Amino acid sequence: MASQDSPSGAQDPILETVPLEHMPPTHTVHVAVYRDVANAAFLHQQLLSRNADFEYAFIDATSITSRLQVLAAVYKAITAQLSGAMKTPNIHSETVCSLSPNNNHLRAHVRGTPLPFTDAALGGLTDWPKVRKYYKLNGVGCLDGLADEAQRRRETELLVLGGMALRGL
Repeated sequence: MASQDSPSGAQDPILETVPLEHMPPTHTVHVAVYRDVANAAFLHQQLLSRNADFEYAFIDATSITSRLQVLAAVYKAITAQLSGAMKTPNIHSETVCSLSPNNNHLRAHVRGTPLPFTDAALGGLTDWPKVRKYYKLNGVGCLDGLADEAQRRRETELLVLGGMALRGL
């Protein structure tokens, strides 16, 4: 993996290709993570106007708990597309809808600080109180009783994944 300099001299992020088992080779997953996105409103407008140059899932990372959560949403979206059961106009919006009750959309043309697609980078962006609110996890005794923050985050991730899976039923 390598990166290229952009015309402004800044480093472009490494666009990570993530293989998903049991998926056709026609469905390739590419991920880039950014911090401090300066043109989010512009990107969102391009998605809403269905500009074909901006077809990607623009995801608010503050509600993401891990790589696994993102990949589970991608897998669910691909499965919906292959079975003809998509509820949204395209696979990118299907991915976003699979992630949370709150919908948003991202990729190239982003002005922000690139980050690796790792649990550590995503965990640094996660707004944990927001995640607990979105997934109705406030006041959940099994989480509130955990003194170890890392364990609480792992348990929260499992509950979020369970919520995502149940939403499709």
